[in-house]
Amino acid sequence: LLATKDDWAQSVDDQGFNKYDVEAGHDFAEKVGLTPAEAADAWSLIGKYHRQIDHRLLDVIRGTSNQIPEDILDKVPGGLKHFSGGSYGLVLRPSDIGLPFPTWRHHQIAPILALANTSKKVRALIAPTGSGKSLLATSLPLITGKNALILTKNKSLQYQYRDTIKLVASVEGMANFHCWLDGFDELPVSDAPCREGYKCPIRPSCDYYVQRDIAARAKVAVTNYDYALTAMNADHPVTAGRYWLIADEGQHLDEKLTEAYSIEITPKQRTQMDIPDGLGDDHGRWRAWAKQVSPSWSHTLRVVESEMAIIQEGMGSDSESPLNSTDPDSYKELGRRLKSTRASVKLLSQLSAMTDDYIIYRDDYKQSFRPLWISNQAKAFFAYWGQVMLMSATLPRAPVLSRLYGIPEDAIFEYEVPSVFPVEHRLIYVKPIAKMTRGTVDVSLPKIIPAIDRILAGYPDKKTLIHSHSNTLRDKIRGMISSAHRSRLMWYDGPTRAQAIKAFTETKEPKVMIA
Repeated sequence: LLATKDDWAQSVDDQGFNKYDVEAGHDFAEKVGLTPAEAADAWSLIGKYHRQIDHRLLDVIRGTSNQIPEDILDKVPGGLKHFSGGSYGLVLRPSDIGLPFPTWRHHQIAPILALANTSKKVRALIAPTGSGKSLLATSLPLITGKNALILTKNKSLQYQYRDTIKLVASVEGMANFHCWLDGFDELPVSDAPCREGYKCPIRPSCDYYVQRDIAARAKVAVTNYDYALTAMNADHPVTAGRYWLIADEGQHLDEKLTEAYSIEITPKQRTQMDIPDGLGDDHGRWRAWAKQVSPSWSHTLRVVESEMAIIQEGMGSDSESPLNSTDPDSYKELGRRLKSTRASVKLLSQLSAMTDDYIIYRDDYKQSFRPLWISNQAKAFFAYWGQVMLMSATLPRAPVLSRLYGIPEDAIFEYEVPSVFPVEHRLIYVKPIAKMTRGTVDVSLPKIIPAIDRILAGYPDKKTLIHSHSNTLRDKIRGMISSAHRSRLMWYDGPTRAQAIKAFTETKEPKVMIA
């Protein structure tokens, strides 16, 4: 309030401000933080001028309210300011901390303050669709001045962060990028010569490493769960040194941790490794077998790695003669052998260390070993980061998270954001029509399709989303929907997923997406 006196109280305007207090107000408003002595002086100023401060703002200052009215925010310059004692107070504009929004939505202010100020290690944010979770996620690291890694389950949400908030750098795995060396351009970067030590002359312009290096330097980066869990096990520049870990769609974290610590044996591996059939579901037998054959497989790996090292030595590592003495086909075959042998050695290491709380089962395709509980593994995950925030509309409550991840319940700060949509705008209609299982789908679809047609006919001017469980089911629905609605249909295959969802989101036409 004092800092808004642009004339430094030189004129007479009946507002009763002392020019020395105005000078102090300007000084405090320009500071990022206040010392305890400055905070005491600021408090005295508030007391002195309390009659000229909006009572709603006084309620916030006194702690009896956590909501600053938007009409007050519109008059206040600046961004989120850090005050003594490690807490954050509001004098805010999102644009002041680099976010592409002119102002906060009214329901976002309280959670931002609460999440920024808690001293607890784990934050559990329960926030429904439409509450602006991506903005909340990127606000915390920018407010606190710490770097962050945001995790998403799928690429479409990852791309949403990247495209909506330009300061967020996106990073994807090597398998999503092709090697551009002559003769090797059919290989993904994950199988490229550089992975075995070749000093690639075009690395500075490699699409994978360019985006990885940008993400490593970014204040806020976003990637998927699988990439981050793999990177954590190495000295990876994207994960190393990150203070904040923000898990969007946080209800999937336990599933992803379980997958990361699970073991799977395909029929091909079973044949290649000559795994006996009599091991069954006996943990001890599996461990004993793995320990017995590990020395032989480790020796094989050393032999194959030696062969690769010999090839690498003859490759040449400058732009004048890249790979001119190497047959790409021979290299690719050796690369496949090396990758397969490493996978076998890793599998044996996992089986040797497997504990008795793993569930062992076998289906028509593979043999699987999954941890019954992941609390021990989760402790290492949470310890890796300075602060962790899990957020989702369907996040389990703190007592469940505590048992699931082995975290003390008093180390979890839980905050729930109410829905921004009126109840009448988020009604759910349940109309059971037929049972949809693999064995009944051909009988059930002819009953369900007429119901879909009726909905589409009833809402000819509305966009509609039809969720199907598989591509096969999607294609059947496409073929059976009434021809009257087929011009409205949209769908995608794997490679076109992101583009199709973006097109559906942005179109003004009443399209029907079958996803």
